[in-house]
Amino acid sequence: MVSLRQKKTSFLRALAIFAIAFIGYFCVVFSTPALAVEPPAHTKTLTPNGDGSYKLSLTVTGKSESSVERTRANIVVVFDKSNSMNLRSDSQSRLAVAQEAVNALTDELMGLNSTDDPNRIQMSLVTFDSTANKVNFSGSNWTSDPSSFKSRINSIVTPTTQGYGMPYGGTNWEDAMKVALEVAQSADSDPTYVIFVSDGNPTFYNGTSTNYRYIASSKYILGTGYDYGAGSETNISNSYNAATDDARAVVDQGNKLYAVGAFGNITRMQGLVEYAYDAPAGNYYHSATDKDALNRAFAAIVADIKKQTYYTNVSIKDGLTDMVSPVDINGNPTTFTYTKTDKDGVVTEWTDAPEATITGDTVDWDLSSVGQLEPDVTYTVSFTVTPTQKALDSVADAANGKEKDQNVVENPDGSYSVYSNTTASVDFTQQKTVNGTVVSEENGTSPYERPTLKVPVSKITIEKKWVGDEPADHADKVVTVQVKKTVTVNGNPTEEDYGDPITLDASNNWKKSVIVPGNLAGDATWSVAEISAIQGYDTSYSAPIVYSSYRSGNLTGSVDGVNTITNTFRTYDLIIYKTASNDSNVKTPLSGAEFTVFAADGETVVAAATATGSNGKATFSNLKPGTYIIRETKVPSGHQKLGNDLTLVVDISGNITLDGRAISADHQGVDPANGHWFQIDVDNHVLSVLPSTDGMGITPFISAGAVLLLLASICAALYLYKKSAIASR
Repeated sequence: MVSLRQKKTSFLRALAIFAIAFIGYFCVVFSTPALAVEPPAHTKTLTPNGDGSYKLSLTVTGKSESSVERTRANIVVVFDKSNSMNLRSDSQSRLAVAQEAVNALTDELMGLNSTDDPNRIQMSLVTFDSTANKVNFSGSNWTSDPSSFKSRINSIVTPTTQGYGMPYGGTNWEDAMKVALEVAQSADSDPTYVIFVSDGNPTFYNGTSTNYRYIASSKYILGTGYDYGAGSETNISNSYNAATDDARAVVDQGNKLYAVGAFGNITRMQGLVEYAYDAPAGNYYHSATDKDALNRAFAAIVADIKKQTYYTNVSIKDGLTDMVSPVDINGNPTTFTYTKTDKDGVVTEWTDAPEATITGDTVDWDLSSVGQLEPDVTYTVSFTVTPTQKALDSVADAANGKEKDQNVVENPDGSYSVYSNTTASVDFTQQKTVNGTVVSEENGTSPYERPTLKVPVSKITIEKKWVGDEPADHADKVVTVQVKKTVTVNGNPTEEDYGDPITLDASNNWKKSVIVPGNLAGDATWSVAEISAIQGYDTSYSAPIVYSSYRSGNLTGSVDGVNTITNTFRTYDLIIYKTASNDSNVKTPLSGAEFTVFAADGETVVAAATATGSNGKATFSNLKPGTYIIRETKVPSGHQKLGNDLTLVVDISGNITLDGRAISADHQGVDPANGHWFQIDVDNHVLSVLPSTDGMGITPFISAGAVLLLLASICAALYLYKKSAIASR
């Protein structure tokens, strides 16, 4: 006996199997193939405005990039040429407007033909008024030659124009449907579409040889030919009722019937289509009260025949990078412009377009209020963007070998561009229709491409020049300099260091080029400064480089600026100030004293003997750092000559000593014209006047002095001898 637990387990298993089977059945029966969501054609472009700003345009087109299937079709155009087609519609006759519309339809459809498949679309023409007639194309009902078909369309005239009176010029829908069906039956196996165009309710219908009112074009017809006056409604009803079964026969035999009520009072046409399909008319019937409406009706029919994809609920989002700003070149907030472009490239301003918005760095344009986008119409929103200072700086950094910002792109030619957007996308609902009915619908999102805008860079060249020394003197020198950028806006200068310090040495020939950014607002002044001075050299700089701003029109950058740093080897002018002082220590400039400058060895002449002038000064120019011996080589008569040489030391840092003592600050300086100088003061004592007449003269005194000196020497010697003898005992 089966236990309760076993029964419960069996029941649960059966229930699980049933559930799986049910789900599988549901998926098989009710699932539909997933729609391959193809986006509408859309583009993003950046176009230079010529002033440094760019026009950013986002477009979306009411068709997909490859949404048109390779349609094959036979088209029967049933064209009303009743006398009422002579009536005016605006500035043209109804007939002329209809001819233009059908010609456009012909170009659209037969444009699908190709050299490898010239008969993809074939067309036939049936004209009707009181009776209907097939139009012959070189012995056939069909043609794939658009020129031939349009020629027949353009040759259509009304009976009145040809001089025919009643019963010609009426409207016979029944005969039109019968002849259209005959032509459709002669078509190949491709789908056949009958496009029925009329501007009025029917006023004639077919009779027989025993029951007719008129004979027109060898056909027996009934009816009055009028849609107004007494009995007209009865006549219209009779004529309409006679056509309904023929219209249904067109559909029943697998053809698609489209009807376009053009211009006139056509109250019965929609009913004719609904009777033919035994369903609501939907997209199979179009009412066209004017030229534009007629063109739209034909466009909708073409779209159905071509199984075109439609798009609705469209919205566009564009996220801007920090490389651009939605402003014009002068920094004013951007404004939006909107256009529509038809398939022929005709652009019109879209004055009632939904407005785009900017929130932060995101641009939104919601077209959902438009509904279904018109086929082959391109919708465009445009606004102005300008590169930011960050874009200019980032491109220069990349050009200088620094890590590129994620929004900087190097171009094949070595230039740089920046991305304008982080991400941009179009959201949409894709609808596919068959004969006017939406058969599939799915939402999708598609990214826009990321166009770039080119950003200029400038260049400065920094060069070091050496003056006054020998190449060997600076061959091992290394100079480090800092580039500085000064921007003046509204009269206020701001200086900052630009980039890392730059090294100049013999390996780069004392020259280096640096990429610098353009400046958006305000001219940029570029200068350099040595970070540490080279001892023994004086540094001077060329005038700073001034590059005009991007905003003022410098859109390609500047490259010819050179900052020159000149290091001039420092030499010194030695000034010897010679004075003569008397016993009262009164010093006066002494001319005629000669000094010679020797090298440290005291023998090699560095500067030849130079005599002091009337101001007591002798100048020795361009002494380099080193050790020198200064020697007075000639003294004027009556003056005491220096008893020793002077040792002068000038070190590389400019420290100067004379015989080990520093030259005081008031004895050295820099002359704007002649450079560094220092001065040493040398004094000659004036010798006393010697007597030469009267008295004893000098001889007795000298003799006495010599005797005294001799006696003192003898006494000293005896004393030392006696002291030595005592000590030895």
